[in-house]
Amino acid sequence: MNRILCSALFCILLAACQNGCNQKAKEAEPGKKRKTLAEIDQTNPAELRELDSIPLPVIKDTTGKEEEFKDSLVFARIFQQAGNSFARAEMKRDYKALASFAPAGVLKYYGGENNYIKRLQAKDSGVAPYGKILIGPLKLLAAAKDDQGYASAWYCLTPVRSYASNNGNEVVDMFWLGGEADIKSKKVTFINVSRIDRNKLLQVMPNLSIVLDRAEAEQ
Repeated sequence: MNRILCSALFCILLAACQNGCNQKAKEAEPGKKRKTLAEIDQTNPAELRELDSIPLPVIKDTTGKEEEFKDSLVFARIFQQAGNSFARAEMKRDYKALASFAPAGVLKYYGGENNYIKRLQAKDSGVAPYGKILIGPLKLLAAAKDDQGYASAWYCLTPVRSYASNNGNEVVDMFWLGGEADIKSKKVTFINVSRIDRNKLLQVMPNLSIVLDRAEAEQ
């Protein structure tokens, strides 16, 4: 089991079985033009390894575009911003911040935020942190809609890459997070979707099925 699961994401997964600030990406070398997010080859570990965090999506001119399209750009930034914050909190072992990303059902399962934080601290005891964690870029993004066709929340799927040293060699652990963003408060919560039964996962975040279904259809 990789080490990040010994902290916040491990506890989120366990519960299912029974927000954010922007950090600038690493500056390019002098005379070397930094690649945009669209230019980054997401399958190339070397290119991603150069980043300290994933750049936020750029919102361009949306004149004449539908409202849902405009909202998708806004929530793409919100999710990526939260992902960068979550990654930094995991690196710093800022347990208060990590708890802020836990779904309400997870906190309830552990008997409240304080007990959840104690769980995170216990899981981290004696375990070295990763050298770097990158959450993103987003893979899928979609809105859940009410009976009148209005968005009630937004959901995403995003990869997590965690870098560690093993006997002098760098290894990369990778898995996927599902995210939920409230339409009004913009609060984001995350849950590990890589190592859990779908039915149990949806007990914690029911409408995540929107992006899960789309991901399965694209395979």
